[in-house]
Amino acid sequence: MKTALVLRHVAFEDLGQLAPLLSQRGFDITYFDVGVASFAATSPLNPDLVIVLGGPVSVYDVKTYPYMSTEVA
Repeated sequence: MKTALVLRHVAFEDLGQLAPLLSQRGFDITYFDVGVASFAATSPLNPDLVIVLGGPVSVYDVKTYPYMSTEVA
């Protein structure tokens, strides 16, 4: 089975209409809550597909959200 890693920045976000399309195409979907879960526990290089959901956090907010530097890297 193919894997999809979904990075979400706010807890109420999800893939919406994209989720059933990915499931129909054989993807096992895993959500990763950025800022809550540790990037040390997962690698964006392992899944077949990485999807980054939007949110109020900007790549320029590294001082406020230190985890952003790890996410960007």
